[in-house]
Amino acid sequence: MTKPPISPLRLFADRTPALDVLCAVVGAEAPPPPPGGSSGAEDWDALLDHCRTATEPAVSEVCRHLEDGARPAVEALATALYLLERLRDTKRDWTRDKTVVLPGSWFTEAAIAPERLGSPTACGQTRAVLDRALDGVDHLLEAAKPLSASRRNLARILCLARCMARRLRRHDPLNRDLHLRPRHRLRCLLVTLIA
Repeated sequence: MTKPPISPLRLFADRTPALDVLCAVVGAEAPPPPPGGSSGAEDWDALLDHCRTATEPAVSEVCRHLEDGARPAVEALATALYLLERLRDTKRDWTRDKTVVLPGSWFTEAAIAPERLGSPTACGQTRAVLDRALDGVDHLLEAAKPLSASRRNLARILCLARCMARRLRRHDPLNRDLHLRPRHRLRCLLVTLIA
């Protein structure tokens, strides 16, 4: 039995893997999910290397369905989606598996232990570490911006990813389970229809 197509509006609305949504909107086959666990990254560059390795199968599948030259933007978008998912699930990952994707040096510089990710709330330096990662996500989404002109569904993915980044910045992922709401999906649908 054929699975129904995944709408781009499912992105961050539920637990549908973000990379599956990205693959679906270009008609690509979703590869097996990237492995979980800690990134082992000590700095941002090492974290980006980890993300590129984790998202490589999805990136390759998506690029087969797009024009030549799209790979850098697709890599940036896939990395941003991977990080947004991991940031959303920060507390769950730590509580369940004691895993953390964020660079170890960031915790050292902030004079806090990764164990703080299991706290009831993200405040002080813990919040600063999460925001530092979101700053990086914002740069990645900017690098992915050329995809907006490629396909309307990719423009919707970018819009929804930006909404999720803002939501993670404004709300506390250690305190509550964050998803996009219907108003976010409607906004991105309308924005891309009139663009």
